[in-house]
Formats: sequence, C-alpha cells, structure tokens
Amino acid sequence: MTKSALAAILAFFAFGSAASATASIFCAAGDNASVSITIGSVAVSSIVGVDIEVGDVFLSTVADRGEQIALLQSFVDAETISIDLGDPNFERIVAQIRLFTAYEGADQAIAGTLLVNGTGAYPLVCEGP
Repeated sequence: MTKSALAAILAFFAFGSAASATASIFCAAGDNASVSITIGSVAVSSIVGVDIEVGDVFLSTVADRGEQIALLQSFVDAETISIDLGDPNFERIVAQIRLFTAYEGADQAIAGTLLVNGTGAYPLVCEGP
C-alpha cells in the first residue's frame, strides 16, 4: 500500500466520523403538538430530520415513520431555525417551523411556532443543544 493511499484511508476515518455528529432539539406545545429536529453539525449546521406530532397525526422526513414529508428548505444560525416541510412531491407546504434562541451567559431559551396547514398553529417551547 502506498503512503498516499494509507493517508487517504486515515483521512476518511478521521474526517468521516465528524459527518455523523448530530444534535437534537425537542419542542412541545403543551399536550397539543410536538416537534423533534435533528441537526447535523459538520462544516455548517443543517437539518437532517424532522418529526412532527399533532394529535393522532405523525409526520416525518424519515421513511417508515408516519406520514412522509420532505424538507423543502431550511435556515440555521446561532439564533434562528426556519424549516419549511412539504409533501413528498414538493408540490405544497405541509408545515412550517420557526424557532428563535436567546442567550444570556450560560442560559439559553428556545421558543417558536409550528404551523401545520389545515390543522393549526402552535406555540413551541424547546429544549436542545
């Protein structure tokens, strides 16, 4: 095995493990609704998966976990998370999530809204990374 091939294999394992680094945010709207967001953290933060539960309806970007929804677009920075989710054919928006984070020293608070078209709008209080 050449030195360059060995270096490539070592780099794959060294940097490949960082790609699996994720964090989760869980939000609740009392007993009415809940949201679970998985955020990948590699070079930039990106939304990896979303689960939404409203009453007896369960929506998910993960196959085989309820009604399938697709991630249409998202924005993540230190203070804001905006997510638009749609039907699997990308024809209509099914749900929108808007979260805002406030920091004071070591304290953090995350809150926002969940809008599920045809179902309702819900205030969210969240716990997360």
